[in-house]
Amino acid sequence: MIAIADYHYTSNAYSITSAENGMALADGLNGPIYELSDSVLIKGLKVANGPQLNTSLKLSFFHPKMWFADITVSYFDWNYLDYAPSRRMQGLFTGTRADGTTVNGSYKDAGAIQTYTDGEGNTTTLTDKYGIPDLPNRQSLSINLSVSNITNNTHMKTGGYQQSRLPRANVQMSTPEKSVITSNVWKFPSKYYYAWGANFFLSLTYKF
Repeated sequence: MIAIADYHYTSNAYSITSAENGMALADGLNGPIYELSDSVLIKGLKVANGPQLNTSLKLSFFHPKMWFADITVSYFDWNYLDYAPSRRMQGLFTGTRADGTTVNGSYKDAGAIQTYTDGEGNTTTLTDKYGIPDLPNRQSLSINLSVSNITNNTHMKTGGYQQSRLPRANVQMSTPEKSVITSNVWKFPSKYYYAWGANFFLSLTYKF
């Protein structure tokens, strides 16, 4: 089985940031600003809905004496993290928000790159089932064993999230010091989830 997809955003988004508890978000010509509007630059980004390349190969064996075994090898790739809107605002790259207000500081172009999970990897699953149907009074007993990720691949990134925090520094531009956004886009790196290691499932079923 092979499944290939290309899910991506076809246009930018629009955001409105509101203050809490009367806190001013910026200083305007007519006084404090309590609400900011800006474009979120997401056009062309991949949608984070899991690997966009999925492949698997399954081999099955069935024995006339009521037992069978399956082995499945799977491969995944093209997995992307979801974006953090706060790190993709137009003002971070141009210095001016969509509403015309300015941003204290600048952001490197590298911040526009969507984080890729490096999530390529493979897992192997073995399933074995044995049944004993010829018991008295139409009773039966079955044993089912399934072992997943036999190769114990724990380095495969299955997902995660991009941090919303922005790098800041205090700059002596005036008195008191002012906090500005810096160009250190990798100060708060993305966080990842990793695949489980080898695990198994064993069940016994008795029908009477």
